[in-house]
Amino acid sequence: MGQDRNLGIRGTEFAQALGSTLDAFGFQRSEEEITEPLLRPLFNDLLDCEDLLAKADTQFARRTFFRASFAFIEAQLYWFRTLIAQRIAQDNLLERRADVTTLALLFDAYGRPDKRGRVRLESNRVPFLNRCAFVLRTAAVHAGIDPESFFSDNGWNEIQRALRVRHRITHPQKPEDLDVTDSEVYSLREAHRWFFNRLSEIVNWYSNHKNGP
Repeated sequence: MGQDRNLGIRGTEFAQALGSTLDAFGFQRSEEEITEPLLRPLFNDLLDCEDLLAKADTQFARRTFFRASFAFIEAQLYWFRTLIAQRIAQDNLLERRADVTTLALLFDAYGRPDKRGRVRLESNRVPFLNRCAFVLRTAAVHAGIDPESFFSDNGWNEIQRALRVRHRITHPQKPEDLDVTDSEVYSLREAHRWFFNRLSEIVNWYSNHKNGP
């Protein structure tokens, strides 16, 4: 695995990193902003959160940063898994094979017949961590990258810790559940680092193999 970059939220380096990700799949690359419609407003929310934290590092600002962060991460994961599913389906067609189970999970839907024999698509209800691990593992295996290296990185522990904080502040049961500590903010930043470096590693492979493995 290559050297991880410490990707922060502020600055063009982060935007460029995502721009490179978008470009690898054929989207327009921009050094100033993310142009993918699903991701751009959520990324801008993160920049606004950073401004808020810089002006006044309050508990409100920290809770807002957590909520905006996971909204962006989940949107990025949704966008990424859709592209991975399309790529795997394309490669399956070229190789005349089909991995129906994997594709169904990536497309986040499964079919079941109704009482008149018609197929109805229903959404798979998979927890975020399980979905994140599955999408990254599937993409890594398809790219010939050892997925175990992803989950042995401490960043995987940090994203789990950060997610527990997001759940806690979203469903508080006592006043102290609303407090976000310095170490928890650090965990969230490490979660960003882990997620986007793993994503970048996979995307770098795809950008060099646009026409198939």
